[in-house]
Amino acid sequence: MSAFEMVHQDAVVGKLVGFDRLIFKGHLTRFYPPGGMKAFLDRQGVLLKDFGTWAKRLSDQVKAHAQAAAAEAGRPYLYLAETHTKARGNGKEDLARQIMARDHVVAGLICVLAAVEPCGSFDIFRNKQTNRLEIIRRRRKCLHYYWYFVHPDPGFCHVRVQEWLPFEVQVWVNGKEAALLTDPWVDQAA
Repeated sequence: MSAFEMVHQDAVVGKLVGFDRLIFKGHLTRFYPPGGMKAFLDRQGVLLKDFGTWAKRLSDQVKAHAQAAAAEAGRPYLYLAETHTKARGNGKEDLARQIMARDHVVAGLICVLAAVEPCGSFDIFRNKQTNRLEIIRRRRKCLHYYWYFVHPDPGFCHVRVQEWLPFEVQVWVNGKEAALLTDPWVDQAA
């Protein structure tokens, strides 16, 4: 138990402990049950035959927002044509940290990276037995946007947004940097 926890033990309700990182993932759960996406499309007035065009328009808005966010902050937007993974020795995080060091970024947006990656998504399928269009979940590839930034409290972070429906979101926070920046009882020399 830390000194802070001992002093405030009556007020401490719980403790979040992580070895390295905190990753929060989010998705729109109402899309996933059978019929969920179809019901959503019906409420939006989108016919299944128009799904591709409608979904592409939404994806284009996500892309435009990613590019505009980088431009407004005066930071780079980079499309990564090749795979950037830690296993290959050139991870996206490494690239973002290089840009951060090169440009002396100490707070705010570092860069926005775009990379094609596998995802779970929705597609239109013609059921040959019923001769009707259906919306199905399937694995595919689409762009994912990585907003890398330095936050005053948790430090180096990123937000990953899937470009295609259902626009899954992942927020990554480096737990070690967060502890060093926010816990006054951590030995800063360690």
